[in-house]
Amino acid sequence: MPQPEAAGALQTPETSAAATDPPATVLPEQTAAARPGSTRPSVPGPGSTQASTGSEVPSDAAPAPVDRRGRSEKQLAEIPQPVASAVALDAKKTVRHGVSAAVGALEAVQGEAQGVGEIAGPALRFRVTITNETQMDLSLAGVLVNVSFGADELPAGELSGPGTAPFPASVPPGGTAEAVYVFSVPEDSRDAVRIYFSLDAETPIAAFAGKAPD
Repeated sequence: MPQPEAAGALQTPETSAAATDPPATVLPEQTAAARPGSTRPSVPGPGSTQASTGSEVPSDAAPAPVDRRGRSEKQLAEIPQPVASAVALDAKKTVRHGVSAAVGALEAVQGEAQGVGEIAGPALRFRVTITNETQMDLSLAGVLVNVSFGADELPAGELSGPGTAPFPASVPPGGTAEAVYVFSVPEDSRDAVRIYFSLDAETPIAAFAGKAPD
């Protein structure tokens, strides 16, 4: 009696299509997953970036931007945003060709709570300066800033004051723009502070790391 053939996996149109789909692009190891509905980039986990020396990191040292070609909005939303290696808190960082960011005037303040969910208390205030050396206006509509502290990189809460100031809508060619932020950071957790700057969803996040004032 002839033996029945060995059963194989049932090939449905869906599984066949999945088998022929190209593999997803592998991004650099240093990534920060976006939180759905977040107003700023989520804080990367411990060890996701490494501080480097020197006053500036060249643009060719940064991870590649997010590749949007041939991807749906849903697929793009699932791609983690790359995070560049951290530089010192007082360093200048090339975000992408012709665009750099720097953190300055970092100081300890008594944070003021005015918004929903904010808690007044010990905080850090700092200025972020963006320099546009390109030949086109640079939109700042997508700028997001976040702060973490401690060995576990706990997220710091943003506060309304004192003395905060937002970025303008854009930076003209050859110009600079500044914004002032305040984040709640405990006084005993400032030996390892990281400030994350995201220009937009396609550009790798810049990271600044070091000891902040008590």
